[in-house]
Amino acid sequence: MHPPTRYVRLLLSLSFCVACTNSFAQPYTPAVGSPERVAIANAVRASVAQLGGQFEEDARRGAKFVIAVLKIDGRYAFFEGGGQEVNGEMTYGPVDIVAFLGKGNLGWRVLNLQARGDVPDDTEVAQLRASLPPDFPLNIVNKFWRDLLLGARRSN
Repeated sequence: MHPPTRYVRLLLSLSFCVACTNSFAQPYTPAVGSPERVAIANAVRASVAQLGGQFEEDARRGAKFVIAVLKIDGRYAFFEGGGQEVNGEMTYGPVDIVAFLGKGNLGWRVLNLQARGDVPDDTEVAQLRASLPPDFPLNIVNKFWRDLLLGARRSN
């Protein structure tokens, strides 16, 4: 065997190992300021703007979120956050903003947005579950929402 052929096979073998390892990657939180984190926040901001009123005004001004939870697993993400105090006023109002996101060819998009200060009822939880793809990974969702979604799953 010629030395260059040996190197080509070695490189192909290593590439295969890296690809296999990446396919079993653990959920992660993108670093503050990273392009992925910014893209997700922008997708959530655009979705929140569609609620109108103060939400739309804050989104148009580019008000930042205080992100409590941001987890990514493959092509899905879970976002939980809220506004921040600016000049004595809370941006995005006194609500929790929760978004379930998916990534496609055009980037991140919100699959379901919850902007609320209360607990969803059974019908709302069932609608949320129905809006998510069957392979949405609940391991990235915080315990509160995971418990709600699992309860909705059992009741169906």
